[in-house]
Amino acid sequence: MRLWSGMLVLMSASVLACGAGESPAQDRSAADRPPPPSDTLELLVTVDQPDCVPGVCTCRGSTERSSGLWRIGIEDRELTEGVHCVGADFDGNGAPDLAILGGEGRAAVIMYSGGKPTSLIEVDAGGLIELYEPREAAGPRGEPASPLPGLLVQYVGRNHLVLLWSGGTFERVVFPTS
Repeated sequence: MRLWSGMLVLMSASVLACGAGESPAQDRSAADRPPPPSDTLELLVTVDQPDCVPGVCTCRGSTERSSGLWRIGIEDRELTEGVHCVGADFDGNGAPDLAILGGEGRAAVIMYSGGKPTSLIEVDAGGLIELYEPREAAGPRGEPASPLPGLLVQYVGRNHLVLLWSGGTFERVVFPTS
């Protein structure tokens, strides 16, 4: 069973704009068309065991270098072999999202809607990511209340970090370890 597989194609507004003198309806032959834009993202990621969601999982898939996952230290070979990821509905739209751990504490969160990926958000987690369960009230050490799951980074001897969705990005909330 494949969970959350799909293709994500993102194009910047400048790529979608027509050049001078062109109209959107103008027909071009294949030879006259420019090459595909370099900021097109094609990404296919699946979870090995769907019952691990919400929680820590192993994700596998494929991507093109243009996806930007290499910026957080994930190469296609590693994604093919399997990488640490956290699956949960971080934005509350009913579709599970995937956070993939990269190198040097970087992570990429693939946001989904209707079972299809819609965006890729890079976050500086600073450590190993885990699932932060929703909670109705703040915890005794200052753990934030949140109706949605988030990403937890537990530091040894320092403050812990929770990354919570705030309508377009992840908000960083720090609380003491003890």
